[in-house]
Amino acid sequence: MNAQKTALLLIFGIVNVGCNSLAERAKPAIALPSPQAEYRILTKNESKNGELLTIVSLERMSIIGPEVGEPIGFSSMFAYDKKSQAVPVAYISFYSNGSKCRFPSKSEITFVADGQAIRIANKPVTAKLSEGTSTSLSEPGPDGCKESLDVLLPQRVYSRIANARLVEVQFGELKFRLNENHLNALRELARRMAESKP
Repeated sequence: MNAQKTALLLIFGIVNVGCNSLAERAKPAIALPSPQAEYRILTKNESKNGELLTIVSLERMSIIGPEVGEPIGFSSMFAYDKKSQAVPVAYISFYSNGSKCRFPSKSEITFVADGQAIRIANKPVTAKLSEGTSTSLSEPGPDGCKESLDVLLPQRVYSRIANARLVEVQFGELKFRLNENHLNALRELARRMAESKP
């Protein structure tokens, strides 16, 4: 395994640990002040295999409007090890617990940032992480459908989306815009990601 693949696996491992920790919420996190009161960014430190990871996450927000029907959950996060020279990567995640399944069976998503399409599909992490990758999960049940779509993005692509003035999101039959508050939250995460580099 060459050095580049090793670095990519390390990056994916760090962020994956952070994502799992975010889902579990086992330990209390520190809420840091954000420029807008409409979102909260949490920071927590976690020890994993003797290494200290810092996890920076956006507390779940909602995407609401006639174009989406039932609300969609929206969050984002990244994790880093201060000793690592790896360039950070980040997740943008969408969730639904609706009456029916709406997310696509194939994990493909398109962000249209200021008119420029950024298409992300499921692909091996070590193959083309420079373009991003996505995974989706749907669990239909008698009480509705639990769904998630997680998009892993390299820092440059994440920043391009976060710093756009207008961002549309398309996956499956869903098409909607991120509002200014969503974008402000992503911009704050992008800023902190840039500051996290050793």
